[in-house]
Amino acid sequence: MEDPFKFDPNSTKNEGRWRLIDPQKFIKNRGWFRKKNPNYPGISYVFGILKDNPRGGAVKQTIRFDKKIWSEEKARNWWEKHKDDYDREWTEEDWEEWKKERESPKGEPQVVRQKPKPIEEKVNRRKALFLSRKIIQELGLEYINPKEIKVTTKFRKGIGFPAGSVRQGRDEIGDLDIIITKKITKDDINIPGITELSGGEKRIDFKYHYFSEVEKQIGVNLFIFLDKETWGAALLHTTGPWQYNAILRKKVMGFGEGWSLSQNGLVNGFDEIISTPTEKTLQEEIGVRVRKPEERVEFKKFMSKK
Repeated sequence: MEDPFKFDPNSTKNEGRWRLIDPQKFIKNRGWFRKKNPNYPGISYVFGILKDNPRGGAVKQTIRFDKKIWSEEKARNWWEKHKDDYDREWTEEDWEEWKKERESPKGEPQVVRQKPKPIEEKVNRRKALFLSRKIIQELGLEYINPKEIKVTTKFRKGIGFPAGSVRQGRDEIGDLDIIITKKITKDDINIPGITELSGGEKRIDFKYHYFSEVEKQIGVNLFIFLDKETWGAALLHTTGPWQYNAILRKKVMGFGEGWSLSQNGLVNGFDEIISTPTEKTLQEEIGVRVRKPEERVEFKKFMSKK
């Protein structure tokens, strides 16, 4: 007799889990990824590569339910309707064994094994582009290659792309600065391998863990921009470099009292936001030569007017 459906003991506050196959049967640290069910919002799968069939492709290991959308009862009804589409080996007895393995033997202290700290180091451009694409697609957004983002590019909703050092054309990247054009909160981010999640309405920061022989991590700064009228200012600020941005801010402040420039827009002395739909528009508005991101790196030469 098959086990009745109920969320697994390792479910979280925001996510109900339904394990299909023992994770020990999968190759550790290889090929794990997550994919959404295209037909049922709030349902996703964790995939992995089986040890006994490494060439057989990715296999569903767990089904995960977003609790904001799927109550346990609703998920149970869904499972009853679709269970014949899945191969489930994991049982209630397996969960009992799983719990026992995590309990300390009577009279003996539990041994806590210290997990090695992930390595954090600069990555090359190719790796930065790969990781950025993976994060953006996990967020359900369309990935755009930064080469396609020009100084004349206007706001477009529902996309994501790396800015910062990547868009400047640098070969080595420290943190990933990623721009997205969709309203999102920390609670909406459900990407495997994320720690140290923090931030608010316009910026969310976290560490993204990935594997390259050993576990590594990279800092990610997620910038959320939704206003097409301040897009040029937002894009220029996030692309940098910061030295170039500082020169432009100083120049704008010289226009008079109340003038300012930031990722929130170009503001005049009457506290009005001046429309800057592109980087080109912004640079022309403040009277500097229009420069592409890779041309802004030598910032000491950038005070000459057009």
